[in-house]
Amino acid sequence: MFHKKDKLDKERHSNWMPNKEKVKEIKESMGQKFYVLENFRRPNPLPRRDVLKVDPPTAAEAVQRAEEDEKTHGGRPVNPRSARQRSIAAKAKARVRVRRR
Repeated sequence: MFHKKDKLDKERHSNWMPNKEKVKEIKESMGQKFYVLENFRRPNPLPRRDVLKVDPPTAAEAVQRAEEDEKTHGGRPVNPRSARQRSIAAKAKARVRVRRR
């Protein structure tokens, strides 16, 4: 779904929301189609310009995406060289050293 950028958003931020919703119902009014989405709290249906159509993945793509999600901790990308990840790795190494002694 499309959303407007805030005044302070950077150019590299996408106008499209990251979550994907399914179309529950298509309504027609005055020759224009409006889309009602599942699990979307909005009283009015959305016009076509605000909805980005994405084809459903094939079985192979779905498996690949699920594996990527597991690797990236539930869909959140993780930078292994970030300070937080380095501290987590250091604590894990320290625990292993203590257990070996």
